[in-house]
Amino acid sequence: MVRNLHYAPALAKYERITHMSFAGLSEDKIKSSGYVVDTLEAALWCFLTTANYHDCVLKAVNLGSDTDTVACVAGSIAGLYYGEIPEAWINTVRNKKFVDKVIEKFTSAILEEK
Repeated sequence: MVRNLHYAPALAKYERITHMSFAGLSEDKIKSSGYVVDTLEAALWCFLTTANYHDCVLKAVNLGSDTDTVACVAGSIAGLYYGEIPEAWINTVRNKKFVDKVIEKFTSAILEEK
């Protein structure tokens, strides 16, 4: 049981995403701004209203406004759930060889720590 509710006013800002009707909201009710609450709502809404990674991220981008932030969060959620990023998208990453090296170095460092 949570006894210390000093953070309750902050949690109230996220109340909308806890309702079953949230996924049924129309697109015009979703804000795609850089504000953290709007970003989380938009990302979750995109995930809940699509059936695959591609459609989720594309929907997030098409919301407009702060598309890079919302698509990043939506893509992270969808990636965790669906497990695959479209190969065609991976192959179009700028400086892919450099990015691959950074990922490899990061992964190696994590594995060495175990």
